[in-house]
Amino acid sequence: MARATAEGQADFRLARAALAAYGDRVRTVKTDEVAPGVRAFPTPGHTPGHTAWLVESDGDGLLIWGDIVHFPGIQFAFPDTSVAYDIDHTAAAEARKKVLKLAAGEKLRVAGVHLDFPTFGHVVSNRAAYRFVPEVWRPTI
Repeated sequence: MARATAEGQADFRLARAALAAYGDRVRTVKTDEVAPGVRAFPTPGHTPGHTAWLVESDGDGLLIWGDIVHFPGIQFAFPDTSVAYDIDHTAAAEARKKVLKLAAGEKLRVAGVHLDFPTFGHVVSNRAAYRFVPEVWRPTI
């Protein structure tokens, strides 16, 4: 925290306050299975401790990746492109390429907070680049 900017220090204080609300109920994890059917994948670079989560059940899986992609129109086509919010641009790009390769290779469903609506779909490889194929959104009425 001491090395962070004033804005960054404010973020540290907010994070500490949020975690304090949970007290001793917080359990840190590193990698691999953290609960039945839930695996953690460290994805360093964006923020300290940034992690993607693979949730699997009955042979089906969903990879929830958080801040791997911020600008889908750019970063799928050019996965080496980082954003100002990445603390370590090189590590973030490497994590992004690793996750995109995994998602495309395993044909996993993915979800991420900065994806275009419906923020849920698949990653398809175009050799050195990727593209996002959204799942059709079907509301249940």
